[in-house]
Amino acid sequence: MNKWTRRAFLSTGIIAGTGLVVGVAMRPGNRAQDLKDLVAGDGETLVHAYVKIDADNIVTAIIPHSEMGQGIHTSLAQMVADELDADWDLVRVEEAPAIGEYANYAVGKGFLFPGAKFPNIIVPSVDGTLMRVADALNLQITGGSGSIRFTGQLGSRVAGAATKQLLVQAAAQEWQVPESEIKTAKSHLIHTPSSRREPYSAFAVAASKMKPSYTPTLKTSDQFEIMGKHVERFDIPSKVDGTAQFALDVRLPNMLYATVTRSPVFGGSLIGTKDEAARAIEGVVDVVELPSIQSAGMVGAFAAGESVAVIAEGYWPAIQGLKALEIEWDNAGNGSVSSEKIFAQFDDDISAAQDRETDSVIGDAEDGFQNAAKVITADYRVPFLAHTCMEPLNATAEVKDGRCEIWVGCQNPLGFRQAVADALGFDVENVTLYNQFMGGGFGRKSRPDYAIQAALVAQHARRPVQLIWSREEDVRQDFYRPAVQSRFRAALDNDGNPIAWENTYVDKNEPIEAPLIPYAIPAQNIGYVSSPT
Repeated sequence: MNKWTRRAFLSTGIIAGTGLVVGVAMRPGNRAQDLKDLVAGDGETLVHAYVKIDADNIVTAIIPHSEMGQGIHTSLAQMVADELDADWDLVRVEEAPAIGEYANYAVGKGFLFPGAKFPNIIVPSVDGTLMRVADALNLQITGGSGSIRFTGQLGSRVAGAATKQLLVQAAAQEWQVPESEIKTAKSHLIHTPSSRREPYSAFAVAASKMKPSYTPTLKTSDQFEIMGKHVERFDIPSKVDGTAQFALDVRLPNMLYATVTRSPVFGGSLIGTKDEAARAIEGVVDVVELPSIQSAGMVGAFAAGESVAVIAEGYWPAIQGLKALEIEWDNAGNGSVSSEKIFAQFDDDISAAQDRETDSVIGDAEDGFQNAAKVITADYRVPFLAHTCMEPLNATAEVKDGRCEIWVGCQNPLGFRQAVADALGFDVENVTLYNQFMGGGFGRKSRPDYAIQAALVAQHARRPVQLIWSREEDVRQDFYRPAVQSRFRAALDNDGNPIAWENTYVDKNEPIEAPLIPYAIPAQNIGYVSSPT
């Protein structure tokens, strides 16, 4: 995925388009009351949008992020539990559903206002506005290294502390004692003077009817008991014994399998398909040409040309059917593009240095080079790189009666749900997405092309279909990490010490601070040139 920066958020115009402090109308209210019927099961009470407590005093932390092996479900649960003073042995975790109420407002807040300290009186308005913005933009993203530093710090910790505060208030009202006389420990409330002790579950229902604070007092680092400590991850046991469900593990009655291919040349379009040999293979059910697809979401935007899918009773005959197809593609004039030609273009553009943009200038680098005892020049290159997640791209979809259900491992469930709805011509309320464990994501699974294909194939087949990309297709059709070339020059004095540093690289794909160096070289000139590919 593209690197998230404050500049990227500002460029969407969301501040100008919505305003930030807009009064009580944009305050979030009691979200738990709005959500309780959606996420609370039998015997569970949703005390806070991110915290459930059941009759057995089990605390469930609701996590609005995808688990792809990075351990985020456990880490965010630690942050909730620590602020809540929960008994870690009684803590469980659940991923939030793909609904707007669980859009990642804290991620937007962190990117837009890094380190900002708002007056308590306006925090509900700020958070309420950002919740609505995140919902409107379908932001339920896991990426940009934002889960801990933004959702964790600005969301999960606040949820835990606010829930604890509600429970204390409920107990104080029930016991008719001052809140200051009640302490919390190991998922229990204790009245200090009388030593009366009851579990959180005894006050969950009463607490759920109260409005949570958006500015509760958070612990200082020396008070942490669970955060920053080693705990066993929630997902490891099921991954060891094989019970963890990834998208590839989904099995539905009467399910078919499919695989797909697009033009091997970027920008290429489909001219025609000869499928007689494929249809003759045992197990092949159908061959379908799919239209070009796109998504204009803030996260995961893409456009891709037409594709051809083979539908079969199993993945093996689908693959064999795909190999038997005779497909003619137009190459859109890109048939001669190669890595060698791209890097030759980079080299020419760096050498010409036309319209060079500057990241940093310190001192007079050119003077340093003119007076250097020695100048060293070196070019470094990194190629286009595919993400190549361990788990191949896949999704399972069923489309019937004007509704779509889709099982997929993805990094933006809300965005995927909207993209699938758009592709099918459905209202988004008629699409239900069940996010699964992922065998890696790395940003690739923020783009919903494979989910859209699965939904379109299922719509055509009128049966559930699990679509799986081959590894070859995964590498050919990735949204690659950009290729980059960077030319470094260093000027040395007679003692071999650097006196000037110059770096000219291709295209601005990273935050402005990325190319800067932490060394006290007296003269520096760092910048980039455009070299569109």
